[in-house]
Amino acid sequence: MAAQQPTVIFRFTLVGALHLPKLDMFGKIDAYAIVRNESGTSKAKTKVVDKDYNPRWNQTVLIETPLSSRIMVDVFDSDAVGDDDLACQASFLPSDLVARGELEVEMKSQKAGKGGKPTLQLSFDRSLPLMKAFPTVAAELRAYNVPGHVIDAKNKTVYVPVPNTPFLLGCEFEKKGRVDLKLLAQETSDWLDFVHSGRESIQVDRKYINRKIGDRTYVVEAKLDDITVKDNFSQIVCITSPGRKTGGESMSGIVTKAGWKGRLNYAGARRILKGVLFDDKKEEIFFPIREDKSAFFVCDFDDDKVEFKMVVTPQANRLVYDLKVVNKSLGKEVDKQSRVYNPPKAICQGKVYASRILELDDIPFGSSFGDVEWMEYELVQLNSVPFTSMLSLTL
Repeated sequence: MAAQQPTVIFRFTLVGALHLPKLDMFGKIDAYAIVRNESGTSKAKTKVVDKDYNPRWNQTVLIETPLSSRIMVDVFDSDAVGDDDLACQASFLPSDLVARGELEVEMKSQKAGKGGKPTLQLSFDRSLPLMKAFPTVAAELRAYNVPGHVIDAKNKTVYVPVPNTPFLLGCEFEKKGRVDLKLLAQETSDWLDFVHSGRESIQVDRKYINRKIGDRTYVVEAKLDDITVKDNFSQIVCITSPGRKTGGESMSGIVTKAGWKGRLNYAGARRILKGVLFDDKKEEIFFPIREDKSAFFVCDFDDDKVEFKMVVTPQANRLVYDLKVVNKSLGKEVDKQSRVYNPPKAICQGKVYASRILELDDIPFGSSFGDVEWMEYELVQLNSVPFTSMLSLTL
């Protein structure tokens, strides 16, 4: 039996067309293309190029297809009244375009082309690998019988254990060729993170969950959103560690020590607070968490909202920080994000260098500092594992 061809998320450029036919008695063709796989389960549509027999779409298209199956392209004339008219049809094998990088395909048409034979023009970036689709990744995990793997077909997500740890790595296949990478832990004190050597900064969203996967329940998730084949998966490293809590309290304790009283706007806080740093341009106040100023709580005044942040500097070493909303009704409306900087980013007008900024966005103005707690953990056993050593997403 012949081996089944892998299904890929085929990314290519629909460059344009030449010599499209004239369909209407008056006016030129307003051309657009619909691209689909053989089964019709994956489709894409280009923009309309008005009044041009040689339209240039230059549009990136992503189609989920086996490499051995043909991709179909139908070119239409967009009409303001009535149904759009089919102008031309073509098909091609993804493997042919991959092999050549550029391809011209003669199209079928009921009418003669304007100035020559109707032709479709395609290109493929051969510097990028082909990305496997969810069915292929899931099939490979089953075929190799990877210990501890879990396949969630409903949500197009696969999970594999992080070697020699209690942690789990997940990969959720999104639309438009994107994947979300997730690390999951069973203890709230555990630390989860991603490093991407190909980017100066990445956003890692951390949240508390209650999710059963396989026979275990996970309570913390760290997520790296919207990764594509352009990101180079070999540059992504998964960081995990059990954590030991070494500090933490309500934010009200931090600001009270600096002299905060009652409700203050930025100008009022600027006049009375002591032992803090100010960024007058952005109206941000930096409250030191530690005497060595390796971490700060930041209050950012933003119109009728405030943003609470934790800024961690490289001097924090093996200490990591988290923010927790203890007011449950408030927590439903608060977005929590974490951004990692490599190299560290200069902030507070150059007075602080941040390796990580953790944010709680758009907290209603007037909310109590007691609604939020900060927590400090010491990393007990840091574990760094390349993503590609656990999951293979490209051919």
